[in-house]
Amino acid sequence: MACGKRAALVTASVDGDGEPAQDWGDAARWLVKYLLALNQFEATFFIDNETRPLPGGVLSAVSTLFAGAPVASRLLFDWSSGLAPCPYTRMAGINAERAAARALLAAALRGAGSAAAAELAAAAAAAAPPDPPAYIAAAALFRRAAGLYTAVADAAAAPDGGAPAELTPAGAAALACLSLADAQALAAAKAGAAGTVGAAARASLHVGAVGLYKRAADALAAVGAAPLAAAAAAAAALEAARARGAAAAARFVDDLDPGKAIAELREAAAALAAGRAAAAKTATPAAWRAALDAEASAVATATAALERERTVVYMTPVPAAAAPLPAPRVVVAAAELAAGE
Repeated sequence: MACGKRAALVTASVDGDGEPAQDWGDAARWLVKYLLALNQFEATFFIDNETRPLPGGVLSAVSTLFAGAPVASRLLFDWSSGLAPCPYTRMAGINAERAAARALLAAALRGAGSAAAAELAAAAAAAAPPDPPAYIAAAALFRRAAGLYTAVADAAAAPDGGAPAELTPAGAAALACLSLADAQALAAAKAGAAGTVGAAARASLHVGAVGLYKRAADALAAVGAAPLAAAAAAAAALEAARARGAAAAARFVDDLDPGKAIAELREAAAALAAGRAAAAKTATPAAWRAALDAEASAVATATAALERERTVVYMTPVPAAAAPLPAPRVVVAAAELAAGE
């Protein structure tokens, strides 16, 4: 799963000129508490430039401080972007910093969701018994991230001198879309692992993820986040292949036509080939190539098995082109903000 993250807070100061001393003192005391909470957050979450899952208390410790944030004093914060290259940007005011904190919390949730999704994928590859609640919990992390990014997008107002990409309406909306795509992909994976829906319905869930990933890729490219846009494009290709794989199962099981199923799998192989070009442009090309290669191996194995069925038993032709995929079915939405966020 793709994961964008923010860089660390580097400096903060209080400009109290022309304001009552009491207001200045309240702002300074609040700032100390806030920086301590933020330092604890970063020490727990960012380790050797990698993200780690966070206990909920550390997440809420940052966001709940805004309930008592000062409004009279002018707070100044310097941020850089983890989404697209930019110099450190000085932002004035508590509202700008609230947006930055929300984006940082959302990045933490995306990091935790990505780690959980990777564990689920590894378990599925090892043929471990499915754990549907774990898929729901992982998707919930991405849905919460989408809610935070949506709040940033809805309230965003570029401060003087511009803003880091993820604090602009377009950048935050792009990350919200990416987070929903990751949640949708987990919903489709859960359906496959649990075996609770038919192959055709599962294909429509994967198609829903494809649409979200493509929208996210376009939006991320538009704000200059090229590596993350490429990751979204690679994920779209992976989900397209999985949609075709589910459609192939429907053609064979429901229609008893291995020829049509093979046509679906040929489309899956083509999608994965296109995904490799995108994978080369990501920040982690080796990881994306491994995921695409694993899916390609599964497609090749399924194609060989269906070819045996087609030539020995069914004698059905392979169409020149596969039928269109089913309409997308999106079953995820951004979560409402938790108290204090």
